[in-house]
Amino acid sequence: MNSTVYSSSVSSSNGYELQGSDYIGHGPKTFWLAADLNNIANVSPIASFQNLFAVFDLYKAMLVIFPEIQNMFNCVSSAYISNRARNIINSLETLVRKLVFSFQDVVLNESSNNLSQKGAVYYMTKYTVYYVDYISLYEELITTIIVSWPTQSLGNKADDQFLEASDGTPLQLHMLRIMMSLRINLKRKSILYEDSSMHYVFIMNNFNSILTTMKECPQLDMIGNEYQSKLNKDILQATQDYFSSIWHKVLYGLRHNGLNYKFLFYKGISKKSVRKRFKTFNTAFEKFCETQSTKFVEDTELREQLRNLILNKFLTDYKSFLEKIGCHIQCERHNERYIKYSSEDLQNKIQSLFSEHLISQ
Repeated sequence: MNSTVYSSSVSSSNGYELQGSDYIGHGPKTFWLAADLNNIANVSPIASFQNLFAVFDLYKAMLVIFPEIQNMFNCVSSAYISNRARNIINSLETLVRKLVFSFQDVVLNESSNNLSQKGAVYYMTKYTVYYVDYISLYEELITTIIVSWPTQSLGNKADDQFLEASDGTPLQLHMLRIMMSLRINLKRKSILYEDSSMHYVFIMNNFNSILTTMKECPQLDMIGNEYQSKLNKDILQATQDYFSSIWHKVLYGLRHNGLNYKFLFYKGISKKSVRKRFKTFNTAFEKFCETQSTKFVEDTELREQLRNLILNKFLTDYKSFLEKIGCHIQCERHNERYIKYSSEDLQNKIQSLFSEHLISQ
């Protein structure tokens, strides 16, 4: 016996208009929907994520029209239609949980090593923040679906304890776990760079990108201020580590010791040693500019902070060396072979670092 087709329709608050015939217990559209849900659930988490928000919208629409379905099919002979609609809602809830939970594992364990040579923001960073940002728009709806607390370990005791000590609903803590998984994965990826300074540039770019997005999207407050504090500390540490890993080699050429000589009762500065020291510094500085010119700091504010850190330390030492040591050869002929840079020259070179236009030249 063929199922009856009803022409009744109900419009959801999202503008969906669903026909009563879509929910016939044994109708082809019911089988299609059930099969489609299974297909979404069985593909990879990344691919299924692309369907997740369509699932949210469908779930929301089903909740809106379900009371109407119950009213339309309230007799014994058609009760199976209401039951089937209820089963579809339950299936959607199960699917949402599966997709959300599986995405956490994807973020934590994503193992691609296809990183930008410039240390730029990794695609998974943008993808994950977009995911959490978009889910936050459905927070009220999904809070009723995600009701269990995160239980899986993040792989280290400190992060697990941080998550356990955090306040929030189960959904908020699952979103926090996703963001913590991203932080862990990015730190793991950063060590893939052979150049240690690139390791720190990668951390700065990616963690700053996360922070910037969180500040621009008020709905991401669900992640909590403590996580943002962690990222701020990571960025500050990466900035200082970057400076230490590179600039100590350049600053070593500006040391004052080892330039004196003593002959009988006379003690003074060896001009030969001064010339050699300037040549050593020039070589180190030029090599630095060459190697660091391939690095790109995306955020304008972060770029300026990094430049200022370098300038505040570096220019002070260089001016002191130029004033106290450079004066011993300043009156010599061809002194420009050794004193190649003024303080302004060095400042201009440093101010040009970490910019996109410099890399593209």
